[in-house]
Amino acid sequence: MIRYLRFPDLKARGIANNRVTLNDLIENHDFPEGQMLSRNRRGWNEALVDHWCAARPAAKAAKPPLRGAAKRLAERKAEKQPATASPPPAPKQRRRARTAAAMQGENTS
Repeated sequence: MIRYLRFPDLKARGIANNRVTLNDLIENHDFPEGQMLSRNRRGWNEALVDHWCAARPAAKAAKPPLRGAAKRLAERKAEKQPATASPPPAPKQRRRARTAAAMQGENTS
């Protein structure tokens, strides 16, 4: 039995968030056109959609480099952080260190 997917099903699968993107996939990326199920309903064969998804590259392309204000903000953050700084201790370790320091202070007085 053939199962047809409607647009909300394609959206739930993360294939297309809107109809413009869906039309672009159909025109430029070999996505199946689907079939008219009734006068105002279009459906896509689930097997064809699964085959199309499996044929797509698994990894997405790298993000484009930052520009403008986002680039300046990233550069400022990088300048503020020292390159050789060790990460801060975990919360439990800090608590233990404070407790140990307090106990040593009590013992010396």
